[in-house]
Amino acid sequence: MFNYLSAEVYKVVRRPALWGWLAAIFAGEVLLLYIACSDQSGLMNFAQGVIFVPRLLMIGFLAAFLICDLVYSNQAKTGTLKNEVAFGLTRLQIYLGKLCSMWVVSLAAVVVVLALYLIPCYLLLDHSAGVIEAMWGLGASLLAALPLWLGAQATCCALCFATRSEGLVWTLSIGIFLGGSTIVSIAVTLLGLGPFGPLCEFLVHMSNWLPDSLCQVLHLIPTFNWEGKYPELVSISVDIIQRCWIVGAFWVFVPTFLSLSNFYRKEIH
Repeated sequence: MFNYLSAEVYKVVRRPALWGWLAAIFAGEVLLLYIACSDQSGLMNFAQGVIFVPRLLMIGFLAAFLICDLVYSNQAKTGTLKNEVAFGLTRLQIYLGKLCSMWVVSLAAVVVVLALYLIPCYLLLDHSAGVIEAMWGLGASLLAALPLWLGAQATCCALCFATRSEGLVWTLSIGIFLGGSTIVSIAVTLLGLGPFGPLCEFLVHMSNWLPDSLCQVLHLIPTFNWEGKYPELVSISVDIIQRCWIVGAFWVFVPTFLSLSNFYRKEIH
């Protein structure tokens, strides 16, 4: 299992698309640092640079889908998945090996991206105040976002094994994790025209448990005091973090169980 996981990670690391994606993100970070260093108002400092990160957590969903696509590489359609089964690997090893390799690559990418942004921020911007508060707020946001990202990747992996259509995988993944609250809002608007009051109330309540709705709340954890030029540590809602872990666990275990069960019964061509 470890050898298969290492081989999958090695395969992804050698793909130019991964490094192109990281280079694009690094270019965006350089642009942000340039804007921050060019600020003449004196309001931009390290603490403000740090609490800007939680506002970009939604990008983690797209990154999860991209890395999933890089790992899986549409192997069901190309026929290479059949070769792995013929080589003697169990279907459980294949499935979990690919899922775990996606997680390993994703977590490593998060560490690299954050390091390439935070270290220059600390060196180039004023860090005389608010550093601990800002880092605490960032840590809380990442702690809550992590299970949502892992759930998005597990769901995308499950869809890859369940269907041979890349378009369907991307459509469902984006619809669930990036457009869920929008879809619910449209449904509530349409159903509100008829006698569907209780159903609308249920949908509105459930929208608070959608991954994109939770991710949008996370950037509110640290606030910023413009007069004092440092972030104020607001009371971090443990309920939000717990809700993120519950939702993330759901999107990890349920799609994985269903897809793995189907993978065991499925004939690989």
